Parts: sequence; C-alpha cells; structure tokens
Amino acid sequence: MKTFKFLFLVLIICLGTASCSSDDDGGNSGEAANGTIQANPEGSDNFQSSEQATSAQRVSAQGSTTLIVTGSDTSGRNITLQIIGFDAEGTYDMTGGSTSIVATAIYTETDLANPQASPSWSAPYSDALNGEINISSVSETNVQGTFSFTGRNNQDNTDLKTVSNGSFNVDF
Repeated sequence: MKTFKFLFLVLIICLGTASCSSDDDGGNSGEAANGTIQANPEGSDNFQSSEQATSAQRVSAQGSTTLIVTGSDTSGRNITLQIIGFDAEGTYDMTGGSTSIVATAIYTETDLANPQASPSWSAPYSDALNGEINISSVSETNVQGTFSFTGRNNQDNTDLKTVSNGSFNVDF
C-alpha cells in the first residue's frame, strides 16, 4: 500500500509539473526601459516611445477589466496594446473572426503633413493567430511584458506589417 501511495504522489507531481508551461506566466519582461514601449516595426526604424508620451491604464466596467498600454515616439509613431478581460500575468492571443477578441494592437506612422492619410496596421485581422501580448509582471503601480504581431493596413486592407521584439515597462 505504501508503494501505491508513493507512486500516486509521484504521478500527481509529474502531471502538475507537465501541465504548466512558460507561457502561462507571461514569459520574460523584455528590455524596455521604465516608462517606455520598444519594438522593431518591419521596414521602419526601431521604435521607442518617450516616457512623457507613454501610459498604462486599467478600466473596469460590468465585471470585466481592460488593460490599455500606449506610447508614442518623437516622430509621431504610436503603438497601442489592449487586453479585454485582463485579469493576471499570462499570454493573451490576438485572434479575430468568429472567436471573441481578447487582445488587440495598433501601430501607426503619423504623416505630420497629412495626419488623415497616416497609415496604421492593426491586429487581429483574421481568424488566425496574428500575435500575442505576454504580461510577465503586474502590480498596483506597474505592468511589464512583451508582444509581437502582424497587422493589416487599415487604409488598403492588403498591406501587412510585422512588429517584432516588442516590450513594455509602464507605470499606471
């Protein structure tokens, strides 16, 4: 009987360990300096928001919390990340279509001469996985994590842009 109990305990421990993955905890925090968002938009210079133009907020309504992280650089480029139903550290997928959308991202390159003609790329744009936001650390005063996505141009609905190696470290 002792052998059975020991084997049962080992089985429980193994199953518990196997069921967890590094994605469940949101991964690492990335390399963004405190108060900034950074990323590598395809075909553009690397993006780093200025601390003065970067913010994070949690908005709660009707029993659900939305997390919004946004930042702009000095040339007018902006990245906005949003998680609907935010509750903790973890991975939030950008998948659209018939499923309910949990995470979204928008990258904008402002045309200062003609702001209405400024291109922006947003995800999700299809039923497929278009990116993810990984929350690695969240407290009452700060949120940190990483992200990557492929967005579709909102002006022509055909042009795609990948934003990779994204990270954020922003105070509420």
